[in-house]
Amino acid sequence: MSTRTVSVAYYPQREVPLVEFTITNNRLRKKTLEDKFPGATGLEYYLDGVRTAASVTNDEFCLPENVNQFVVINSVYTLDGQHSEFHHCRSEITNALTQTPPRKLAVFIGNTNFLGDRHPLHGSRTDVDVMSMMFSSPPFNFTVLKCLDFKVEQMKTIISNAVNLCTANTEAFLCFVSTHGYVSLTESHQMLKGVDNTYVRLQDLMEPVSPKVRGPISASTPRVFFINACRIPGGHDADDEPDGGVELNVHHESAEHGGEERGAGNSEGGGKGDLEDSGRSRFRSGGPLPQNTTNYSMDSHQLAQYCPPNCLLVYGCPVGQGITDCVPFVTERISWLVHSLREVRKTKPEEPVDLLNLLTEANAYCCRELESLGRKYIFVLEHRLTSEKGLVFSY
Repeated sequence: MSTRTVSVAYYPQREVPLVEFTITNNRLRKKTLEDKFPGATGLEYYLDGVRTAASVTNDEFCLPENVNQFVVINSVYTLDGQHSEFHHCRSEITNALTQTPPRKLAVFIGNTNFLGDRHPLHGSRTDVDVMSMMFSSPPFNFTVLKCLDFKVEQMKTIISNAVNLCTANTEAFLCFVSTHGYVSLTESHQMLKGVDNTYVRLQDLMEPVSPKVRGPISASTPRVFFINACRIPGGHDADDEPDGGVELNVHHESAEHGGEERGAGNSEGGGKGDLEDSGRSRFRSGGPLPQNTTNYSMDSHQLAQYCPPNCLLVYGCPVGQGITDCVPFVTERISWLVHSLREVRKTKPEEPVDLLNLLTEANAYCCRELESLGRKYIFVLEHRLTSEKGLVFSY
């Protein structure tokens, strides 16, 4: 067992001075680092003039033996859509990032508290927290705009702002939206809900990022969109009451995303195996749903096709289904999409990551886990990728 002392500081230099840590066997625990540098997501060092990210195994940084000085990069910028200083904070962040444009930029939107809805969408906040930590850490190293409780106009604005931060050297652009949603029967579009109970078409959110729109991002740079919202067919009218979701009986280890956990009990349509130790909660649905929702089906080809060139769309569920939560701990609700990505990532912490392979393995993991519960569930990947630039991440 060997011990030594390493020095760590923020980059760029901030109010926290240089801190020395005593490490054992070249390992530094994340928790130890975060105690001194709140919000730290990674460590970097310079070796022979090359800037390199420290690798991570489980909850520890693995530091090279011949390096004693490291810098912390906190690359997650949080914006609260309901904060009174929202516009000022957004301007400060965009101004700071304009000076040093990020090579890889991500926008993560998580809507939890909806107007007039007394049941927060808790899983949405967990999704955004986990995705922010994962993709801001090695080997991904994205600069992340973490957006909480955004209205529809704020959602559209922040994506437009993010696109304007990109340059021709941007390697990848990633967007993750976790909220209520539905598929419009009248427009055949995926609809996403803001906390002000208004809706926006996915196509409209993606428009600023489309290669068809002349902008700062190179046409060869891949755009990745994760859509973690229900895809149950429904309709929405401005005069309708804000959607309260659909009550379903589900297995106690896999609850429908949204709503609060409640006691077991019978409900019409519940399966025989669901009655014992079951939890009741809600789909991430949006808009009033057809009376025969459980019998209604819409094939993916009936949806309006709007996947732009060199884009990857990742849906948390197929058309006709709702987002399903995993409840790995009593205190944690997280979607199966994000949970599966996290679990697969843990098995290969030091290897380079091909995002398409990671998503495929996460899908297989989810299928295996839910099959043991007697349920079938998959993610949906749609893409028109023309290059792999920006989708393979190395340490």
